[in-house]
Amino acid sequence: MSTDEKKPILKDNQKKIVFELISVIIGLIIAFSTPPAGLTVQAMWVFGILMWAICNWILQPIPDYVASMLMCVLWAGTKAVPFKTAFGSFGDTTWWMLIGAIGIGIGVTKSGLLKRVSLMAIKLFPPTYKGQVMALLGAGTLAAPIIPSTTAKCAITAPFAMGIGEQLGFEKRSQGMAGLFAAMYTGFSLNGVIFISASFLGYVILGLLPKETQAQFSWSYWFICMIPWAIVLLVGSYFAITRMYKPEDEKALSRDYIKKQIAELGPMNRNEKITCLVLVCALGFWITERIVGIPAVITALAGMWILMALNVFGKEEFHSKMIWSLMFFIGGVLNLVNVLPAVGIDKWIGTNLGPYLTQFVGNPYLLITATAITIYLMRAVIVSLTAGMTIFTVMLLPFASVAGINPWVIGMVSYVSVMVWYLPYQNANFLSAFAAAGGEDRVAYKHTVKASVAYMIISLIGLLISVPYWKFLGLIK
Repeated sequence: MSTDEKKPILKDNQKKIVFELISVIIGLIIAFSTPPAGLTVQAMWVFGILMWAICNWILQPIPDYVASMLMCVLWAGTKAVPFKTAFGSFGDTTWWMLIGAIGIGIGVTKSGLLKRVSLMAIKLFPPTYKGQVMALLGAGTLAAPIIPSTTAKCAITAPFAMGIGEQLGFEKRSQGMAGLFAAMYTGFSLNGVIFISASFLGYVILGLLPKETQAQFSWSYWFICMIPWAIVLLVGSYFAITRMYKPEDEKALSRDYIKKQIAELGPMNRNEKITCLVLVCALGFWITERIVGIPAVITALAGMWILMALNVFGKEEFHSKMIWSLMFFIGGVLNLVNVLPAVGIDKWIGTNLGPYLTQFVGNPYLLITATAITIYLMRAVIVSLTAGMTIFTVMLLPFASVAGINPWVIGMVSYVSVMVWYLPYQNANFLSAFAAAGGEDRVAYKHTVKASVAYMIISLIGLLISVPYWKFLGLIK
C-alpha cells in the first residue's frame, strides 16, 4: 500500500462498536427521561427500546433481525409490556400468512413454472424493442401475484431480459440494455405493490395496520384499491423507458429465439402441473375469500404443505429458502402494532404532533406529496426497505384518523415510496436484480438512476391520481 494512501480512521468492527454505543446511549436517554404528560414510565422504556432498534436498523452495527428480536426481548425483560404483547405477532395470522406465501413461492421457483409463464407471455408481444419493453412489463404483471419473492422473480427473468437485448443487437452497457433491465425490474419487482401476494412487503404493511383495517383488505379489495396507481405505473413506465432509453439501432427479435427458449423447457413436468393447480386454487380462494369464508392464511399454509407433501420442494429448501432471518425480523417489527397502543404511544404522537401537521393533514394531496418526498430523501439514510417502510408507517398512522384517511392509504404511500434506488446501496431488491442481470458488465448503473427518478415521479403522480378514487371508495373523507 502506498504511504500516501490514507488509512481509514476506524475499522469496520470499531465502527460497529461506536454505532452500537450511539444506539444504546440514545435508547437509554429516552428510557430514563421523565415521562411527558400522557405517557408512563413503561411507555418511555418502550419508546427508548424502539429508538435503540431504529438506530440499529439505520446504522446496522448488528444484523437487523437480531435488533428486531432483541427489541421484543427487552420490552418483555424490562416488563414494559407483558411477554404475550411483546411477542404477540408470532401467533398472529399475518406472520403465518408470510410463511405460507413464501413457501408457495419456493415451489413456483423450483418447479420452473415462473420461467414458462414469463416466456409464454413475452411471446405474445411484438419482437421489437418497444414490444419487448411492453412484454416485460406485462409478463411481470401477470406473474406478480403468484410468487411473493421479487428477488426470485428478478433472478429468473433478469438474465432472460439481457438475452433479449443481445438478440436485438444491443451492446453491453448500452441504453437499450438499460431500458430492458428497467422494464424487467418494473414489471417483476416494482409493480408487486399492486397485489398483496406479489411481495412479502405487502403482508408486512397489512400486519402493521389496525386489526379492523386488516379485516377490510382482502386480496381482491387490495387490488381494486390499487387500480389507478397500477395503470399510471405501467403506462407511465412504458413511455418513460422507451423515451429515456431509446436505442440508436436495433434489429427485430427472432420469433425462433422465444420458441427455442420455450422448447428447451420441454413439456410441463409433474412439479409444474402440481404447482400450477395449487396456484390456481390459491388465487381463486384468495380472490373469493369473503364469499367462501376461508381465511387467506389457511389457503396459503395449505398450499405450501401440499407442495411439500407432494415433494415439489422438500426439507432442504424449507431450511434454506424460507429466509428465516427475514421472517424473525418481520415478526419483531409486526409487534409494534400490539406494543405501541398498549402503552399509549400512538395516541400521544397523534395528540401532540397533530397540531403541527394541520396544514398537511387537512389536504390529502399535500400530505401524500410531503410524505413521499420525505421518504425519498430519508431513504439515503435508512437502507433497509422493511425497516424504512415500518418506521414511516408507524410514525404516520396516528395521523390517519385525524386526517380522515384510512390507515391503508398511509401504509401504501410508505410502501410505494421506499422502493427507490437512486443511490447504489439503497435497495436490496434492486441490487439482487442488477447482479442477476450481470452487473456493470451488462448494464451501467448510472443509466438505471434515470429509471429510479422516473419511478419516483410516476409513483407520486399515481398516488395523487388515486386520491379521488380513494375518496369514492370511502378511504379518504
